[in-house]
Amino acid sequence: LWIGPRLSVLQLRCVDQLTSLLRQISAPRELKCYLKEGLKVAQWQCLPLRTANLLVSLAEAHMLCDDEVAASVQLDGVQFILSSVLGEKEKEKKKMSKEMNWETESCQLTKLPGQDDQSMSPALVRQHHSPPPFLHHPTSCLCMSCHLPLLHRTILGISLTQAWCLAMAGQMEAASTLYTMGKTMYPYMLSKSKAVAAKQLISPHTLSDQLGQVYLACLLQEGECWAWHSNWENTRLVDMTRQEVISSMTEQWLESHLALLVWHFEQKSSMSAAREREEKREEENKAMVEEVLTKKLQRLELIEAKNSTPSANTPTGERTSSRAVGAPHKRMIPSLGLGDADTLAKKLEDTLSLVTE
Repeated sequence: LWIGPRLSVLQLRCVDQLTSLLRQISAPRELKCYLKEGLKVAQWQCLPLRTANLLVSLAEAHMLCDDEVAASVQLDGVQFILSSVLGEKEKEKKKMSKEMNWETESCQLTKLPGQDDQSMSPALVRQHHSPPPFLHHPTSCLCMSCHLPLLHRTILGISLTQAWCLAMAGQMEAASTLYTMGKTMYPYMLSKSKAVAAKQLISPHTLSDQLGQVYLACLLQEGECWAWHSNWENTRLVDMTRQEVISSMTEQWLESHLALLVWHFEQKSSMSAAREREEKREEENKAMVEEVLTKKLQRLELIEAKNSTPSANTPTGERTSSRAVGAPHKRMIPSLGLGDADTLAKKLEDTLSLVTE
């Protein structure tokens, strides 16, 4: 009886190893194919936790291809499978009771097609994410949820992959909320992993390093999301968190997972270089703006200097002559008409004599 389940576990473990190798060589198409084959095996053997874990890995593979819609579909399937663990059933019951009360109290209100709550539009309905209830159980708890390290890694991957989807969609505020929730869940899950290791009489670093591997990969992806939006302060905080996680891991694990370490150091150096490049570009733009402003001020000073020549602004009694265009000028023609002025001029005495007569 034990051979069938054992073979299924080994087959799924081989799928995990192959997907990790394909992720390292950046082969998303082959990665999706192997994950789908693993999903068929997990569903055929009725293994819900393994199915949820593979769906999270498939969502990450879709995110490598910048397909956040397909990744959201896979994550919705994970939430449906783990609804009893995540407390979704209680939320649905509360929601149904609120809807029934709302329908009885305000049955006169009209709803839009697809609207099932009190929101103004069905497209504006937001999901309120919260940590699973079992995280607040004491360390000595004997429930099944507290003793499944794979469940802890899957839930941590769900929240941080959802944050990755929201960041790719441009909803950085909602993504920041999910990133913060993942960081608050990690210490609780780490303590539960250590408690499970102590009960199973294995090394405490075995399960904690596996959980830290998932958490470290999510932190690296978070750093890239913040750097894409040029939020260098959050990038610095994420880098500090990564360093704390790396310092808590064993040297044996670090030597066997050099890819994450290389990713960490490459991201750290590239972030500092990008920040310096952006600061240098901002300084250059500022210098160009100052240069343009100084040139404009110099032009204004030259125009004012040209217009500052002395002009007669005081009114005088002189009146300009308004003659028609093409009219003869009086200074060019004699005042007594055409001809010689000596022959045409009359003597003053003859003229006066005529007046006296």
